[in-house]
Amino acid sequence: MADHIEDTIEGSTAPVHNWIRELLNLNLEPKVFVLKRLEASENWREGEKREISRWFNWSEENLPFNHPTQIRKSVTVRIEHVDLLNVQHCN
Repeated sequence: MADHIEDTIEGSTAPVHNWIRELLNLNLEPKVFVLKRLEASENWREGEKREISRWFNWSEENLPFNHPTQIRKSVTVRIEHVDLLNVQHCN
């Protein structure tokens, strides 16, 4: 996340950096959390495609959503809005 914020401050105009800039202007900062834990034997690219598809099709009616912990040291994250940036639809 630190790299994304640094790129934002340095003037990158990638959609994710524009979004981060909007948050920073509101004195907010994005949170990073484990979305889905995969087993070592699983293909991370396929797992990423599944999660992108899941969240791409997520209904606003299901929000806010309390995303459960995925690893021992994580905490439940309350998701109030879903907006995928820099994503190409994966089939």
